[in-house]
Amino acid sequence: MKKRNIKLGKIQVEMLPDGRMDTTNAAIYLGCSAGELTDMRSFENGPDYVKVVSRIFYFRKSLDIWIKSKMVCGQPKKLPSRPLRHRR
Repeated sequence: MKKRNIKLGKIQVEMLPDGRMDTTNAAIYLGCSAGELTDMRSFENGPDYVKVVSRIFYFRKSLDIWIKSKMVCGQPKKLPSRPLRHRR
């Protein structure tokens, strides 16, 4: 599949023709680091993703839905700089 570059304002991400992005590009799209996105995925408090063999992909539509789910009274919720960790 040929990747296409999508320019969104000042950011640029690589997206596959079906709308999938890898973790690095999804993190750029969301404005966080790939490590933060990985942490959110492991604690199940991040956007939906698909796993193909050993690769993780995020669909743009899923990222947009997740971003909208963080809104409170029409204002975006502040995304945590680090995911909440389970206390023992």
